[in-house]
Amino acid sequence: MNEHERIRQWLLETVRLMVDRPEDVTVQELGTDGLIDVRVSVHPSDIGKLIGKTGRTARSLRVIGAAIATTHGTGFALDIVE
Repeated sequence: MNEHERIRQWLLETVRLMVDRPEDVTVQELGTDGLIDVRVSVHPSDIGKLIGKTGRTARSLRVIGAAIATTHGTGFALDIVE
């Protein structure tokens, strides 16, 4: 398993623990050179839990993902799809 797959798997497992409908969580990696670019989609009723109050939860996921990606010499971008 490469670092892109590990980060994608970490994000999938983390988001599934945060929402009420874990079966509806999808994490799609977009092909970008030198950047781990992922798109997360959840059930519409869970979008608020993923974004958090004033975007704090989404920001925290981005910071942690960026820290993990930096250790592997890549960048990280997270898009949350409604």
